[in-house]
Amino acid sequence: MKQNKKTVDDLVDWIDENGNLLGVVTRSRAHLKGLLHRLSVIYLLNNKKQILIQVRAKDSKWDHSVGGHVDAGEDHKESAVREMEEELGIKNLKIIELEESVIEYPIQGRKDQSHHFFKIYVGFGQPGEINPLEVKDVFWADPYQLAAKMKKDLDHIQFTPGIKTTISTFLKYLKQNQKSE
Repeated sequence: MKQNKKTVDDLVDWIDENGNLLGVVTRSRAHLKGLLHRLSVIYLLNNKKQILIQVRAKDSKWDHSVGGHVDAGEDHKESAVREMEEELGIKNLKIIELEESVIEYPIQGRKDQSHHFFKIYVGFGQPGEINPLEVKDVFWADPYQLAAKMKKDLDHIQFTPGIKTTISTFLKYLKQNQKSE
């Protein structure tokens, strides 16, 4: 498994709301200045319609199954595939793109501002070897119960702001696919 060598000084593409490249900046500068940059998110789903929740190593917050910044010159899908391998040891998993959206929110306890161009994916499978530098733990959970719990987490104590802003997209996907079964 790859070791996590990412830092806040990794380069990311600074883009406009249409995805057009404006420049290349460090991730820390993108956050400090609130510059729009890309992020990939993957919800991993099992056959019981549960999602895999990641407990982050750095702050123990509950987060997407997999997520991460898109490196400069990389596209969302390449980033999603790379992050799945880096964080959960998952290789060659087919993922489906659900939606893309621009989301802005403050970073708790800092002056930084997250301004992300999210692409949200879903995949079906199991985690492999977990990278302890990025992931403290993982567990399967009912997405509807999680969404209800998120509504009570107003100060982002238990959940990351990212998962709280993208869960509705995943729930919409789940409802649409339950109707077709």
